[in-house]
Amino acid sequence: MKNFIIRILIGAGLAFGGYYLITVSEGLVSKDEFTEVENMCNNGVQTTGIVRDSVLETQMTIAGAEISSFELKFDFMVEGKSYVAKKTVNDLDSQMLPVTAVWYDKTNPTSNSTEDPCEKLENFKSEKKVGNENLFFFGGLILGLLGLGIAWGSFKEMIASLFRRKK
Repeated sequence: MKNFIIRILIGAGLAFGGYYLITVSEGLVSKDEFTEVENMCNNGVQTTGIVRDSVLETQMTIAGAEISSFELKFDFMVEGKSYVAKKTVNDLDSQMLPVTAVWYDKTNPTSNSTEDPCEKLENFKSEKKVGNENLFFFGGLILGLLGLGIAWGSFKEMIASLFRRKK
């Protein structure tokens, strides 16, 4: 009986470890994304973007509730050439400004953002860690399933052995 309880506790510990790894993976930022934001902060130039009249609305139904998102496009000029920045929002009313700040990479203006890259970089440094989120997620998933399998199998075996003893 003692062996069964120990195996169940080991399985529960593995399952908890898997759950922990999955939750850690949600707070990670990929190295590529971090490098891109860091480059944009160091090499970025701020300009003004003018919102286009057309807005692309996308509707999805999740669990019976309709959710709308809106894609806004902003035109901005760099050395006489026109570029487009995009931003997706959930609430159109609060985001409808005729102009907005656009940051672009001075070496590649097609790499742009409507969010301040230096502010985003500080957010990454203070709240999130850089790492491979897929490794943590799938490692946690495998560990969690393994732990649940061990715990469930040991529990079933313990119950079966209790019924065998009573006969």
